[in-house]
Amino acid sequence: MKGSYDRPMHRLTPQEHAAMGWAHGQYKGGYCLALMSNDTPEAVEAFKVEAAERGSEYVALWSLPEYVL
Repeated sequence: MKGSYDRPMHRLTPQEHAAMGWAHGQYKGGYCLALMSNDTPEAVEAFKVEAAERGSEYVALWSLPEYVL
């Protein structure tokens, strides 16, 4: 993977965000709209609802092989 730090955060892939330790992400049209670290189930559910309202895709970054704590 080409260096992750040569692009703004909103242009990084879900895999790159997972490697940084982010647990949840919202993506649309190749852009990251929002990131969240581990939190309560209620906060994660609200994050998913927000993604749906934005028309973006929720990605569970913690489930990707690249995820690190």
